[in-house]
Amino acid sequence: MLERGKLGNLDFSFIAVIVVGLVLLFSFAQSNTTAREEKALIASELSAAKIRLAQIENTSNSEQMESDLSSLKNQLTTLTAFFPAREDCAELPFVLLEIAEQNELVILSYSSTWTTETIADLDYPVFSSQLSLAGDPENLTAFLGDITGSVYDTLVIKSMVLSGSEETWNISLETALYAQPEIGGSAW
Repeated sequence: MLERGKLGNLDFSFIAVIVVGLVLLFSFAQSNTTAREEKALIASELSAAKIRLAQIENTSNSEQMESDLSSLKNQLTTLTAFFPAREDCAELPFVLLEIAEQNELVILSYSSTWTTETIADLDYPVFSSQLSLAGDPENLTAFLGDITGSVYDTLVIKSMVLSGSEETWNISLETALYAQPEIGGSAW
């Protein structure tokens, strides 16, 4: 006959094995459920992709594609018309200097260059100007207001440095005027 102490240890070991087994079984069931959910999600995404592909293949009607392309070109033309033509940007130095003179500012220096910036896969010609002026704070403020409200909607002030005393201030600024982007090797 078994002794009582040994039977107690045997019961405890047996219970411990059952508990560990249940934990492992629960863990396996949980991971199996997660794997099934992942497979179902992947299958659902694959099915949706196949449906989209079939829709694309069914709408490969060349007339529809040409119509869509024409519509997109019209939208692009409308959007790029917001930008001045490159040749119209050549007037910018005269506009800036005229506004400076109207605001009774002293022109210390002026220079300009053409660069290109690529934005959203389009190459935009940029007419950059560096300008240094001197004058009283009110006239400099008026000048800044006048150039930001100028005829060029795409003129931006890229940098500005102010220095001076209460009566006379110097301002150095760099402006950039973005022209119509180059599309297919020529301005749109």
